Amino acid sequence: MGENRAASAVGATNQEVLIEFYGEFNTAVTSLDDDDELAETFHRNISWETVTAGDRTEATYTGIDAVIEQIVSSVRETTDHLQALPERVIDAGETVVVEGAYVGTIDETSFDTPFVHIFELEEGLIHHCRAYAESPIEGATLVHADAVDQRPPRN
Repeated sequence: MGENRAASAVGATNQEVLIEFYGEFNTAVTSLDDDDELAETFHRNISWETVTAGDRTEATYTGIDAVIEQIVSSVRETTDHLQALPERVIDAGETVVVEGAYVGTIDETSFDTPFVHIFELEEGLIHHCRAYAESPIEGATLVHADAVDQRPPRN
């Protein structure tokens, strides 16, 4: 991946940076090969931790390529459709907490699963994320586990 753009970060609030991240993530998981814009929201030394229920409870990925592979490429392969929808952003300076939901389908089964992402930003770029999901859906998208609906579908 190329050098990250600080342009999106220049003058942008942390909330704006993360809203851009979710937009780029949602574009990347629905396209076949459009990871570059998403990668530009990441610090070159990014680390991403996932904490989920089920067999695979915790994993850490380090570096832009590893994060893209695990949070985008594997999602493309295992879901019919997925979007991450941020619902609440709590900005505490360089640490930002986002509550939201993953919505989509796996094997034509709909899901709507809550998540919490705790981001650390550096130079206006995502340096670290710890991603929590209340059910195995995040793991399901990564290791083909069964999706479990946690909330009624959105209208």
